[in-house]
Amino acid sequence: HILFSTRFQEEIYERAYKSLPNHSVLENALPESTPQLHQKHEPLRLLFMGRFVGFKNLGLLLRAVAKVPNVRLTLIGSGPMERPLKQLAKDLLLTQRVTFLGSVQGESKEQVFQDYDLLILPSITEISPNVALEARAAGLPVLLTDQTGLSESLSGGMKLLPLATPIEINRALVVSISQYAELASAAAEPLPKRTWSDVADEHAILFQALV
Repeated sequence: HILFSTRFQEEIYERAYKSLPNHSVLENALPESTPQLHQKHEPLRLLFMGRFVGFKNLGLLLRAVAKVPNVRLTLIGSGPMERPLKQLAKDLLLTQRVTFLGSVQGESKEQVFQDYDLLILPSITEISPNVALEARAAGLPVLLTDQTGLSESLSGGMKLLPLATPIEINRALVVSISQYAELASAAAEPLPKRTWSDVADEHAILFQALV
């Protein structure tokens, strides 16, 4: 029996294989936090947090930011694309507007979410992005690729848009800035309650049924 974390992921496997063992979906737990209403800074403080790898589309994000002057971008994380991304930022004359920082964890991550205006994840695909859920639980508005597996109940309060090209990212940033008060208000709504205890119980029920 195969367990998937999202229906989106399940559909990928169903298309790729002629036959699969029995399978089902059990979504991940949601972070427990008290969302804080964010007020937009000027210029906008844009955040990416995650691995610096190709499918995250960070090169295209830099090219899009170059066309939106009232935005400052911080990329937090590490990975094999770090050096070429830093070089691209220099080539695009973005060194005064783009900052690279190392990974953060725990309370430091919570503080980061409070210091920024918008988390962006322009990945080619995001099956179940934990950082989006963590940011949303803290009240930070999230701009997420529409190629995601997060269900409507998990992505409530996030902005899902096509982010596959610099033009699409540029357009999404402009829309997010113009609608920021609405986005912030939606992100400040509490997430549904779904704990790891709930997830464990669902696994136990499934395992018992399979015995």
